[in-house]
Formats: sequence, C-alpha cells, structure tokens
Amino acid sequence: MKFNFLLPKYKTKLQRVGSPNDGGYLIPAELIKKTQTLLSFGLNDDWSFEESFKKINNRCNIYTFDHTVNRKFWYEYTILSFFYFIKNFKNYNKIIKFIKYFFFFKKKYKNFHIKKKIVLNKIYSNEISINEIINSHKEKIFLKMDIENDEYRILKFLPNFKKILGFVAEFHYIDLNYRIIKNFLLKYPNFKIVHLHPNNMGGIDLYGNPTTIEITFINIKLCKNYTFLKNKKFYTHPLDSPNDNSKKEINFNF
Repeated sequence: MKFNFLLPKYKTKLQRVGSPNDGGYLIPAELIKKTQTLLSFGLNDDWSFEESFKKINNRCNIYTFDHTVNRKFWYEYTILSFFYFIKNFKNYNKIIKFIKYFFFFKKKYKNFHIKKKIVLNKIYSNEISINEIINSHKEKIFLKMDIENDEYRILKFLPNFKKILGFVAEFHYIDLNYRIIKNFLLKYPNFKIVHLHPNNMGGIDLYGNPTTIEITFINIKLCKNYTFLKNKKFYTHPLDSPNDNSKKEINFNF
C-alpha cells in the first residue's frame, strides 16, 4: 500500500497534550520535558495544546503564529457569540458557560498568542519568515503545525532548526500529498514517526483511508527513550480519541 511508510517504526512513551478531542495531540513525554521553546504554527480559537504543554513544562517559552487572528476574526467571533447567546437565552447553564468563555477568552488568548504570519523567504510588515524564525531559535524546540495545508510548504525547512527535538503536524489531503512526507523521511532519516492518528473530521478517500491525519515525529539524534518496533502494524493508542466525538474513528487500510 502507498501509505505503508507512515506506519510508526519506533515506540516511545506518549502523553496526551491539549484537548481530549480536536486540538489535542500525543507527544513523547521525554520531549516535553526537554523542550526549551514550543513553536506553535496555527492557533485560531483553541490554545488547549499550548496551555497544557505549559502546565507540564512551565520552564518552556511558547511562541504562536497565526495570521488569521486579526480584527476580522474578532468581529466575526463577537457576532457568532451574540447569536449563540440569543439561541440559548433560556438555557441557564449554557448562558453561564458562554459568559465566562466570552469575557475571558480574549484575555487568556493574549497570554499565548503573538500575532504574526509565516511567509517563506520574505519578510513583510506585520509578518515573519520561516527563515527568521529558524535563525531566532537555536535552543531545543518542539513544534506544532495546524495550518490548513500549508504544512507541506513548511516541512522542508524544519531540519534547519539546529536543535529540533520533534514535531507534530496535522496533514490535510494526504491522499494527494503523501509523496511530500515520504520524500521528507527519505531525505532526513533522523526524523522518525512515533504516532499516527486519523482525523475523523477530514473524511475518507475512495479506498476508505483518512484524508487528514495527525503525525508525531521525533529526532532520534536528540532523543534516547525509544525502541524499534518489530511488528509494524497500525494500532490505536489508548490515549487516542476521535477529533469529533459525534463520529466514529477512521482506520487505515494498510
């Protein structure tokens, strides 16, 4: 099968970081402790991963990058929140939850968000290039990517980080772009897959395979606590959970 190269060949102790559903990822516990800086590409309105990471390792710095969080984002969020309030006006519990969420959302968001945009090879006003980010971080980093198909543009730049411990990424349209990941693994053999999780919000292709997947990579040059897997089979980790609780999990047809 064309997706066999995605099967994790290395095993390590994983820890769930972030939401129990969409927005949460399984990360090697060893790497969380070693991380000096977490770089988060893509945030939107969910910073549960970043907040959880900080609670586990309060010594690490966190930098987030998301150009979609702008004035337009806050206008739309406010309008949608208003309609939600009207719709659930008679539901006391939902209204209390809404008031708490709405009024503390922006304040908490600012604690985790630096509003910049990732651009390749160029620097514009209010934006920052991936190369500038790389040059600014020589310490041990872990990286998260959820940038709606732009992950393929960034992937080839990640080995340029001097001390990247690993990264987790949500890959979209994997059925069309899987060769990019395959070539990355061949070109940079020190990066190994340790976890694979189909995102059930992305749908399936003609063969029943997920079109969106979450993959966790480690840099074996900087990691110690991992073992080689003899039985190369796809399995569901006990800490895995569906991104959308209302839908069934999707499995690979390896």
